[in-house]
Amino acid sequence: RWGSREDIAKYYAAVTAIDVAIGRLMRVLDELDLADDTIVLFTSDHGDMLGSQGLAFKSKPYAESIVVPGVLHYPRRIAPGRRSDLLVSHVDFMPTLLSMCGVAVPEGLHGRDLSEHLTDQGPARTQEPETVFLQFYEPRHRHGIPAGWRGVRTKRYTYARLEDRPWMLFDIKNDPYELNNLADDPAYTLLRDSFDAMIAAEMARTGDAW
Repeated sequence: RWGSREDIAKYYAAVTAIDVAIGRLMRVLDELDLADDTIVLFTSDHGDMLGSQGLAFKSKPYAESIVVPGVLHYPRRIAPGRRSDLLVSHVDFMPTLLSMCGVAVPEGLHGRDLSEHLTDQGPARTQEPETVFLQFYEPRHRHGIPAGWRGVRTKRYTYARLEDRPWMLFDIKNDPYELNNLADDPAYTLLRDSFDAMIAAEMARTGDAW
């Protein structure tokens, strides 16, 4: 298990150490007069359950595992203090950052260029993403993962399925702590079907065959 008071204290100590290191980096950029023209993206590859839901480590569809920091510093094109609820995936970082640097985005990438939604360059010309695709490829039984899974996250719902059945569905607007799993609730059949169609389409687009 992972999530004792000592574990949480160590986790926050690591966060504090990172905060200090980022502060040093930002001070150097200021000293070199590079801050306005340097893009700094602070994020993480995953979260950690840290005892939430009685679980440990990463790899689950819960918010503690899949929702990560997204802090973008670029004074030349982003106003300080701006906040956004834009749905962004890790695969979107590369095309977005290339575009912000004025570099052509190669064809065939799985991610999306979201720069016009993140920078202060007038109204965006494209629609915001409605979903973020989620995936994990293998079982980790001691971590509470019975098999590889695929899923989607919207601004209201998180849905994940195993290859042979729905697994988790949460209404994060009405159930922000994700305590009520609606995956087997008949009232949500149409919603599950729509999410399954989204997952199937994304898997077909990226050549993912379970």
